[in-house]
Amino acid sequence: MTSRPLFEVDDKGIECFVEDVQFLWCSSSRARNDDECPSIAILEDPPSALEYLRDYVSVSRPCIIRNAASFRCTIPDLVRLDPQMELVVDVSPDGHADVLRRVQTSTEKNDEKVPVEDGDSNKSDCTRTIFVQPEQRCTTIESFHKQLVHQSNQRIKHKRVYSGQEPCSRVFQIIEKEEYGIDSSSEGALEDESVFYYSRQNDCLRQELTEFWKSSTTTHDTNQLPQTFAWAEEAFGTGPPQAVNLWMGNECSVSSMHKDHYENLFYVASGEKVFTLCPPADAPFLYEQECESGQFLWDADRQEWMVQLEEDANDNYSVGDPQRTRWIAADITMKHNDKYLEAFPLLKYTHPVEVKVKEGELLYLPALWFHRVTQSCETVGVNYWYDMKFESPIWTFFHLLQQLKSPT
Repeated sequence: MTSRPLFEVDDKGIECFVEDVQFLWCSSSRARNDDECPSIAILEDPPSALEYLRDYVSVSRPCIIRNAASFRCTIPDLVRLDPQMELVVDVSPDGHADVLRRVQTSTEKNDEKVPVEDGDSNKSDCTRTIFVQPEQRCTTIESFHKQLVHQSNQRIKHKRVYSGQEPCSRVFQIIEKEEYGIDSSSEGALEDESVFYYSRQNDCLRQELTEFWKSSTTTHDTNQLPQTFAWAEEAFGTGPPQAVNLWMGNECSVSSMHKDHYENLFYVASGEKVFTLCPPADAPFLYEQECESGQFLWDADRQEWMVQLEEDANDNYSVGDPQRTRWIAADITMKHNDKYLEAFPLLKYTHPVEVKVKEGELLYLPALWFHRVTQSCETVGVNYWYDMKFESPIWTFFHLLQQLKSPT
């Protein structure tokens, strides 16, 4: 006998919840002068620790803060500083990194979910969804910048525009176990549409780019990068930043919708970042699911992108299960596409807000807020991750929402 769910909610109940979320997080925002869409609160100067805690941190409300720092830096500035500065950059076939992809692999016949092809009594081709991370390559800041200019020119030349779920329509081949160790040399020529992006997310400014960090934070002129923001640190109450990261890329790269367990302050040193934000309450409507994990690798012999599954902790792919990652399946940019909503009907209840963070502005992105990120042009950003407090009502509320299962 099938047991009834412990909790039930009808359409009216969901609509009431959606209205409450709208009122709490998405109604008090005001628009920019140059933007017709509602945005988030913009503070002309940094708030006091008390104001920041009361009005934003305690209620998990994003905001943009101006005049919090005077630091400015472009990628050409970094090239002039040290053309041979070594970087480890992300590379993907189309600029969409850390995203769910369709991957084709050979699967044994006894897998009931995979049909057997005519004329093949032993194996069949299976297409399944895998969370795929970008390939990582070593390069110099000078070479990296040349690649950014090239990929931007290619985008203009071919008039490529991202159209919703387009990246997931391309099917990639998996690298079979016996093929591990293929030549993916960083010297190999990539296909012309490959996209480079710098996003280490490992405290790279303080751990890897130490000379740049020291020179930027200890200079005596006005172009100084803050080591922290005292008013924010006091409000968070969790100490100095856990990590300070550098981000560099252009309009060709997109980070798919995700969340972080950090209080995030993102500063734009040049260019413009474009965030699409959804509050934590949208968790039941974004179709987060658990998938196998893999990584892109460029096969220099075949001259094509392949996907290699990540092995589990016991490092025995033939015995253990592949590593798995929870990631969002629905594409927030397709919310108003009726055909797309047939597959993801709950997406209509989400509360996406597009926020453009311009040069010299600081975005406060509260912990657990979902965000999709891209750039409108060549952009340099610095983000400060502060530990979040798990002993909070927001975490308790969010943790419950994550357990809710969407109907299948």
